[in-house]
Amino acid sequence: MNKLSSLLVLGIAALASAADTPGSSTRTCRMLYFQAPFDAPEKVVLVVGKESTDFDLPRLTISAARAKLPSGVVRVYAALKAPTKAEPLPENTPFTDIPEAMSDALIVLLPTGQPGPLSFIMLPVEFHKNRAPEGAVVWFNLSDRIIYAKLGNATVTVNPKGSALCMPTVGIDEPYVVYVDASPVPPETETVPIVRGSWVKEARMRNLLFVVPDASRTVPRIMSIPDRLDAEPDPDAKGGNGKVGGKPPVTAAEAKATKAAEAKAREEKDAAK
Repeated sequence: MNKLSSLLVLGIAALASAADTPGSSTRTCRMLYFQAPFDAPEKVVLVVGKESTDFDLPRLTISAARAKLPSGVVRVYAALKAPTKAEPLPENTPFTDIPEAMSDALIVLLPTGQPGPLSFIMLPVEFHKNRAPEGAVVWFNLSDRIIYAKLGNATVTVNPKGSALCMPTVGIDEPYVVYVDASPVPPETETVPIVRGSWVKEARMRNLLFVVPDASRTVPRIMSIPDRLDAEPDPDAKGGNGKVGGKPPVTAAEAKATKAAEAKAREEKDAAK
């Protein structure tokens, strides 16, 4: 075998080895803990294969930390400390399986009401594909019901374990009427109301809505997390010219996404007339 052939073989072997190594792909996951009990731990360790990642457990914000995921279906465990040969993971350690198609998974933790620091279920949802422009409402349906929503004149249907984007057909800082219903389950024969109210389309914000099952009621609960597109500017901060700094400029990608979403919203509004 000549030198060039040897290098090619070695290169292919290295690529194959990297593809099989946990954390070698570009896939990642983050975490969010809804309705965490008072005595819930502030930190957990996410275990993926032989790799462990320390996570803070934010209650109403998505974790800053990310755990790398290999390709394919991945089983992820949540523990109080990283396992060792002497102390492997306990049999009752909570876990979830991340589907192969999820590239940027968000693992939502929901308390079970049972005693113990790890008494939660782990529900994964795709997050990356639902980046949205200013004013958008992004739905993550973790329940077993179909969700039907009308925000102003814009409508959206969110399938179980699915996600969707909706752009309210009003201007920034304007209110819009909200109707949210859940599909019926026996013995119900008609859709069940979840929300009747009015929301406001806020500047430089998008709203992340999580539809989560709730054992204390017959219909799912909607949890809202405002997601700011950029940090609030410091009114006392000085720019390079000594002047007070303003808001960061809107990127071309954000402007394009906003324009497309607003065009779609106008089409829906015209169709509804």
